Amino acid sequence: MRDIGILDRKLTIVLLALLVAVALVASWRFGESVSGFDYYQFWVVGEAVEHDSVSNIYSDHERARIGALFRDRAIRDGSSDRLMAVANARSVLETYSTPFLYSVLHLLASGDYETDLRRWHALSLFAFVAGVMGMCHLFGYTGSIGLALLLALLLWFEPLQSEIRVVNVNSVQLGLLAFILALLRKGDDPRWRTAAGIALGVATMFKPNLILISALLLPGLALLGRRREALLLGGGLVVGAGLAIVSSSFFFGGLQCWSDWIRAVGLIPPEIISFELGNIAPLFAFGDDVAAGVSPLVAGIMIAVTLWALSSSQKGVREEAMQLFLVESCLVAMGCVTYLLSSTLVWEHYFILAIPMLLFALRPRVGRPPVSKREILLERVLPGAALLGLMAIPTRSLLQSTPETYLLLAQAPATLILLGLGLWHFRSPEREALGSVSRPGASWQVRAGVAVALLLTMALLHPLSWLKRRDGMAAARTVSMRHYIEMLSESETLRDRLRSVEVIGYESGVPIDTRTGGIEQLRYYLAQFALTPTVAQLGGDHEFILGNFTRPEDLAEYARRVDRKAAVLIAPTIALLEGNDTQ
Repeated sequence: MRDIGILDRKLTIVLLALLVAVALVASWRFGESVSGFDYYQFWVVGEAVEHDSVSNIYSDHERARIGALFRDRAIRDGSSDRLMAVANARSVLETYSTPFLYSVLHLLASGDYETDLRRWHALSLFAFVAGVMGMCHLFGYTGSIGLALLLALLLWFEPLQSEIRVVNVNSVQLGLLAFILALLRKGDDPRWRTAAGIALGVATMFKPNLILISALLLPGLALLGRRREALLLGGGLVVGAGLAIVSSSFFFGGLQCWSDWIRAVGLIPPEIISFELGNIAPLFAFGDDVAAGVSPLVAGIMIAVTLWALSSSQKGVREEAMQLFLVESCLVAMGCVTYLLSSTLVWEHYFILAIPMLLFALRPRVGRPPVSKREILLERVLPGAALLGLMAIPTRSLLQSTPETYLLLAQAPATLILLGLGLWHFRSPEREALGSVSRPGASWQVRAGVAVALLLTMALLHPLSWLKRRDGMAAARTVSMRHYIEMLSESETLRDRLRSVEVIGYESGVPIDTRTGGIEQLRYYLAQFALTPTVAQLGGDHEFILGNFTRPEDLAEYARRVDRKAAVLIAPTIALLEGNDTQ
């Protein structure tokens, strides 16, 4: 019977691993359809600093000059459709990342955009998988439970989909956090603890949205009487930050780049980080002006409450090394959650940083299963509710809600729940060791049924179906891309139509944001390339203005307001006005 149980567990792990592999293939294919809206900016800065004369990449003049320079190069070379699309959309750069981030990404670049985009996408997926599975291992999950959670995150975690869509760096941050926790798990060894500090310093200078981890971790260790560990970690932090500053300054040609960056961050235009563009900071629920004013206060209060909860209850941690790791892990995760709840700059993909707290809250308690109603609520029900709240793809579909409503009803409350669970851990610490929970397994028939159900789910969630549901497109619209191209290439039909109308429109129930990439962005530019030759054959000078109309009535109203003769709907989402006097 024991051998059957072992075989049963191994079979479950193999099936889950296969499903994860399928989900990773789907994520990879999704990444192949996007142009890398955020990554392009990181890539261009490194290329410009090395090959072009750049005085201050954070100045408005250089943002416009470098953006236009690389746009013209992309169009002239014509070697990559994705590069041309994103270079056109990013004709003016928005450079607010640290010099160290630009330096690191350029170090990993070859100079060929398509190659480098694929490399970074592969690295991001690897870091995400390593981060999730590494934390599951550190927190004592079984292999099957860890793989099941990873599968759910790959399938339904909207922040990951957003990360892949714009190609940012948050998945890599998750991998770095797992690496830092692994170093902290080594215990009191000065070398490992110093190495953890160095890694944390480098990660913070790479992207400073991790800075609140240090603001909690160092004072927290000091409050626990672990001053030696705090000094080792703090010393490593200074060394890591110093290495990041020196290396990036060498690449940029001096320390001036860091003062330029600090100045630029203080002058970020509100219109490029608005809620309408996808900045879903929970503080915006109180209004933009209020959020900006109270953000530092909210962060300070959260840090103070966390440290108070820690100092008032963790008396036995001084002697218990394993309990110390749990406290440090919770402080690291709380630093991420505190940023998400207190910052005024939180894009959807930033919520990848909620994963450490989510995995910490869901971790198995070895030898102490929940018994009382209170324990079941705090260790199972509330972590499960947080998991569902953050799984935006199925949850938003069930709620039939807009992103704004979803943020208020699910995402922000789920993050608040995680914050509360972290505080509860400090107030009611368990004396537990880490390790996989050994429990009787279900019968092979039950496990096989679960595996079949998961396979059917994966079949329904084919990569193209994923893209279509997320972008709000009907199935045929993505699948029939070739038909769409052929339709727009029927020059005779279009020529006849264009003689009698002045507005050609595309309408859809989901607004397009060309900043985010994906199929819709490719269609957006495809319309220009396909229609322009046809219109040009009619003679005369034509100015194309692309706009977005979410309903046919909106398109008709716009045509009426600009005094155009007619509007013809060709397909969703793109509107094209033509005429010598277009405003």
